[in-house]
Amino acid sequence: MIGSGFIKDMINSTRGNRALVKSNETGVYNNFDREAYLTKPKKRKAPQYNQASKAYMKQLRNQLLADNLRTSRIRKLVLAGSVATGLILFSLLFL
Repeated sequence: MIGSGFIKDMINSTRGNRALVKSNETGVYNNFDREAYLTKPKKRKAPQYNQASKAYMKQLRNQLLADNLRTSRIRKLVLAGSVATGLILFSLLFL
């Protein structure tokens, strides 16, 4: 039967997990010690921001606008090139 090995592994894993919380002599389930397996929370520092001057903000804005203009031009050229290539291939194959 397909998958029977996976089901048997699942059953064995469940039995092994029961053995973690079951005391051997009484046969009664004990409370599982969750605190031993919990990870400690990460200590995170609050971000600190420096004040930027108006001249720096203007320079940064101009730089970002120039980068956006450059990337938009590249995207338009790539789109135009792919459309032109598609039209050429279409005309060669079907016309």
